[in-house]
Amino acid sequence: MTKNMIEKLQIFVFFFLLFVLSGLQSSSQAQTQGFKIEIETFDLNFDSIYLQKFDGKKYVNWMSLHAQSNMVFEQSQSIPAGLYLLTLDSTILGEILISDTLYQYLGITIENGKLGFKNSAENSANVFYQNEMQRIVKEMKSLEQQFFAMRNSTISEIAKKKTMDSLQAQAKIFMQKIEDDQTDLLQKFPDALMSSLIRATADIPDPPSYYYHDQILMIQYEMEHFFDTYPFEDERLLNTSIAYDKYRQYAAMIFQVGDILPDSVVTNILKKAQVSVKAYQSIFETWQNSLGDISSPFWNEDVYIEMLYNALNYDKIDTVQKQSYQTQLKRFNKNRKGSLIPDFEIMLGDGTITTMYSMKSPYILLYFHNPECPTCVETREQLSKIELLNQAIDQQKIMVVTVFFEKDQNIWKRYLREKANQKYINVWNYDNEIETQELFELNMIPFMFLLDQDKRVIEKDISIQSLETYLPDILK
Repeated sequence: MTKNMIEKLQIFVFFFLLFVLSGLQSSSQAQTQGFKIEIETFDLNFDSIYLQKFDGKKYVNWMSLHAQSNMVFEQSQSIPAGLYLLTLDSTILGEILISDTLYQYLGITIENGKLGFKNSAENSANVFYQNEMQRIVKEMKSLEQQFFAMRNSTISEIAKKKTMDSLQAQAKIFMQKIEDDQTDLLQKFPDALMSSLIRATADIPDPPSYYYHDQILMIQYEMEHFFDTYPFEDERLLNTSIAYDKYRQYAAMIFQVGDILPDSVVTNILKKAQVSVKAYQSIFETWQNSLGDISSPFWNEDVYIEMLYNALNYDKIDTVQKQSYQTQLKRFNKNRKGSLIPDFEIMLGDGTITTMYSMKSPYILLYFHNPECPTCVETREQLSKIELLNQAIDQQKIMVVTVFFEKDQNIWKRYLREKANQKYINVWNYDNEIETQELFELNMIPFMFLLDQDKRVIEKDISIQSLETYLPDILK
């Protein structure tokens, strides 16, 4: 081979490698840039098709196409990994799982209202799994109906027990089938979003048998293990409804169990969430909007204070946010249940100056208000209609003290003349010390405390409903 031929061959190899490398780079770019969903449909009995995404609270329409046999959702930038919904007009057709941002090309067929996937083993497996779950749920519902019908039947106890045992055995087979399917999918798609969805929604293990005889133990067990298999580290779940719904469900459970919830439970869950700043912020903000909002029906001051302490000890929370949490903690720690309220000076309706601690009664309902605010008027009217409260006042078991704490004395005087309930002690914090010294947290009014005879807080921000539960014992 001549030197000239060798040089030509070297040039050819160089350009060939350059061509190959260029092709690989283009292929890589095609997989890492943008997303594309090609849809082929044999059903044209709809006007539009929508791709929905989760906005943090609910699924919303994001992209739409007019109905055609062949349609394409696409954009130049990749979309966040998560769970998306495909809907025809207002009907949900199915789920689309996007597990990563590197390869987002899918082919979908729609036939007889069913989805079929190309280029996505995960989505194909998810369709099969969802169909299996629907079938098993239907079968389980049928078994349940048969079980209760048999339990109430009039056949012999031996025949009844035999049939019921058979139904329970069939149910166990279905439950084992679900467990086997989930295990199989977790092994086949260990890093896929579908696996995290399975773990996030997995049932907690059964408790020891003796737990079933104690309702409190059962509740505590469920709350302690509710997030055992939830993968907080997978931030893709934040782009699904699973995380938000699970957080909200737990907040409702906290509200229901009240004082029997162990102090460490919420802290332990927040510690688990600290594997991801985004996951932590998501669960904290969701609970903050329910448990930490005084206007929320799920408001729970004790739990929210526990949350604030946890956030302040989490080193990945930024300084500005921690300052906000510190301010909230200072506010909510004020006048907590079991603490003594601060004393303050008051003016009685006849002009007498005295102090709150001079008020003597076995119980005191301390009611901060502005006589002219609509909510205060409404609450005052509700209080006046509580017969047990009126009885307790007449029997000197409880004293209702309404406190006007703003500067305008004319408002208070007008209230005394025209609207004040004569069964109550209606006073004015004339020196405005409640506001200037921030003795109470009164960002919202009306605000009520139930106090014992020593002015110790029994309930802070007590509602009408909660007050009514105390009155029978107060009247004893």
